[in-house]
Amino acid sequence: MEHNQEYYDKEFTCTESSITRGELESLPCPFCTDGVSDETMQNIINLTDNATKQIVRERNLEGININDETYYEIWWAELESAVIHFKIPYYEDLPETE
Repeated sequence: MEHNQEYYDKEFTCTESSITRGELESLPCPFCTDGVSDETMQNIINLTDNATKQIVRERNLEGININDETYYEIWWAELESAVIHFKIPYYEDLPETE
């Protein structure tokens, strides 16, 4: 499916968290966001933000700054989990086409 740059640059936010399809596509192990709806992208960032905050509370890290490396690592791990939850494949897992 062919998409314009606006499709990949559209930002989805939830409180301090945000992500674009382009960012998911440019990770070291990129995800294929072709055909991923705006609703799914919003659900991914909502789930990521909420799960990160829950882990921070459970680990008694309430005073942690959003720019702290620990918060950052938790956030990225939760983002990956959310993307996988919504069955968005890594490019490396796509079937090869001839």
